[in-house]
Amino acid sequence: MLQGASFVGLLCDPFWLKVYIKLIYRIFSYLNLIGYISYITLKPEHMNTDFQVGEIEIVWKRKAKTKDYVIDSSTSAVKILRPHFQDCMEYREKFGVLYLNRANKVLGFHEIGRGGISSVTVDIRHIAQGALELNAVGVILSHNHPSGNLNISQPDKKITDKIKNGLNLLDITTLDHIILTEDSWLSMADEMEL
Repeated sequence: MLQGASFVGLLCDPFWLKVYIKLIYRIFSYLNLIGYISYITLKPEHMNTDFQVGEIEIVWKRKAKTKDYVIDSSTSAVKILRPHFQDCMEYREKFGVLYLNRANKVLGFHEIGRGGISSVTVDIRHIAQGALELNAVGVILSHNHPSGNLNISQPDKKITDKIKNGLNLLDITTLDHIILTEDSWLSMADEMEL
């Protein structure tokens, strides 16, 4: 037991805070719980600095060099997307994005949100942030329908248009929006709904 120092006091100390965050990062890395965002460090406001503003550092890393997957059709996109949805395909809705470079090589997949059995909240800023950090020029949107229904709903059309219009301002192209079910899938681009 340390004398004269409390646990909270140790966490407020800049040195121990950094050690603690690195330890959490290593544990999560070992358990493969960290993807592109490796860790976020916070600089406490009470530190002796000229400006009392919290400082945030975001570091992006790949776990390892991955195989180059090229998307040349909605079928090839589904092959990459389907494994990311297996944990909740018939249980709850999940929304994710594939980020692509100019040659349509996959830069990565990002889960944007999980919802209930009939909806999921999608924050366009998270999609744009990932695209900008990865220097992506194209995205493929995706979500599942736990009900197994492949009909494109009005909310599906509305969020697709909202994302497409927002990313267009950044010169990022929305190439497709794929709806997955346990047994099948639908491409909004193939259906001329994009």
